[in-house]
Amino acid sequence: MFKSIRAKLTFTYIAIVLSAIALISVFLLSIMGKYYQDYNRESMAKAGSLVAEFSVDYLKRGADTVALSVLAEDMSRQINAR
Repeated sequence: MFKSIRAKLTFTYIAIVLSAIALISVFLLSIMGKYYQDYNRESMAKAGSLVAEFSVDYLKRGADTVALSVLAEDMSRQINAR
């Protein structure tokens, strides 16, 4: 395939560099995916505890559905939920 030593060395060097780039990319993608999942998990847990903290009084005294709906809409707006 490659007859000259220059071509063989160039091909080998390019293959090694591309392999290293691919391995580093997979490693970084894995790290970033784990970070994103951890961040979302923590964010959702904080939002859930905040909503629970504010709604516990409404639920203990048996608030009507309109008050709970207003509270839910207000909380979703404040925590930028959909």
